Amino acid sequence: MKERGLIPTPNSGATPFIKGDGQDEEWLVEYKSTASLQYILKAKDWNKVEKEALLAHKKPRMEIEMGDGNYLIILAREDYDELCSC
Repeated sequence: MKERGLIPTPNSGATPFIKGDGQDEEWLVEYKSTASLQYILKAKDWNKVEKEALLAHKKPRMEIEMGDGNYLIILAREDYDELCSC
């Protein structure tokens, strides 16, 4: 998390008052890693990240590290559009 510029969340968000795996001023980030060549993203998982980010007054983001070296970042469309409008 630190190498990505994020503050790691104690206990990876397992406390009732701080959620997500890491965060900064703008983003609440949920990090997943897998040795597999695939990751199945379920709507309920993304909805959980969105809800926790909303409660923290931050934008939701997921980062997924795959076994083949790919690193994916998932954002809500409106957040992506905002980033790309620069």
